Amino acid sequence: MKMEVRAGVVLAALSLSLFSYCCSAATLITPQNILNGTVGGEITFHLSIDPVDQTTDFGTWTFGPKIVVTWTDSKESYTKDYIGRVEVSRATGTLKFNKLFATDSGEYQVSITTAPSNLNLNGRAELKVYEPVSDVKITPKPEHPIENKTFSLTCDASGQVESIHWVKNDQPLSPSGHITLSPDSKTLSFNPVMRSDNGNYTCTASNPASKMSSEVYKLTVNYGPEQVSISGSSDNVTVGAEVNLTCSAVSQPTAIFTWYLKGELIHKEVVYLIKSVKLNNAGNYTCEAFNSVTEEKRSAKMELFVTGSDVTPNGDLSAGAIVGITIGVILSVAIIIALIVIYCCQDQIKAILGWKEGVIKIISEKNEGKFQCILFVVNY
Repeated sequence: MKMEVRAGVVLAALSLSLFSYCCSAATLITPQNILNGTVGGEITFHLSIDPVDQTTDFGTWTFGPKIVVTWTDSKESYTKDYIGRVEVSRATGTLKFNKLFATDSGEYQVSITTAPSNLNLNGRAELKVYEPVSDVKITPKPEHPIENKTFSLTCDASGQVESIHWVKNDQPLSPSGHITLSPDSKTLSFNPVMRSDNGNYTCTASNPASKMSSEVYKLTVNYGPEQVSISGSSDNVTVGAEVNLTCSAVSQPTAIFTWYLKGELIHKEVVYLIKSVKLNNAGNYTCEAFNSVTEEKRSAKMELFVTGSDVTPNGDLSAGAIVGITIGVILSVAIIIALIVIYCCQDQIKAILGWKEGVIKIISEKNEGKFQCILFVVNY
């Protein structure tokens, strides 16, 4: 009797154990979040079964009313539109896309039958396919920023852009004060742009599946010229001294310098050098600084006084004095030659005119006519 009871208890326990194994719940673990991919890219729907001793005996992936693939433990069968670009794992049902199309976005359903328990399990996964972000670049407007004027940077990109972020000098940039962002964050505006805005800017365009950053745009604000000044030699020098004048200005880009003396252009460099100053170098000097970007010009003035006489330091006459002396000598020689001619020809004149000691005694019609004196110079 006791043996029968024990046998009954063992049989009941075995039956309960088999029932628990056959009828215990299995879970199909599918992706919990939306999967994001890019056109032309890859994506995988990872599946697993809990408990792990269960495998798929038969399964089907569908996209709306369309079957993507069906499989058994020995083979797969793909619908025409998916042949060559998707593959399924027969053991777990994991589905991989090797090449995504934009039309692949949507909800996918999976249904499998497990082995050895022959359980029917269902799951779902959602896919969003984006055009990849590309060709990200920053476009300035205008091309050259000028201090205290409006200026903007625009982040241009190709593809499906859902968000844009700006960075200045490797730090996230937040709009404040004179810097504002457009509602889509595409355009960064400076109202107005200032020197403190100088720096390296980048923008990053992204969507949930891809992102790309622009090359660095170096913002350099143009300004000036301002604080124009003339430095160098004293404004009171003596003849023969060296005069070295330098013009300077605060400007971005570097200013173009032009020198004027008494209103006339004399030089087009930063430094104006006179190695040996003369009296005619004295006067009012103007240095004009011009910014080719801002198109602004400013000037500085100084008056140079020169004392002494135009004699060179070694005692030689100056060029002006030499010219004067030369002219004087030429005139003197001409006068001497004229006197010689008159002196040499006076006897002939006397003979023709009947002069005696330079006086014409009788004037008659016979004396009428032209007189010519010819001077012969004979070299010995």
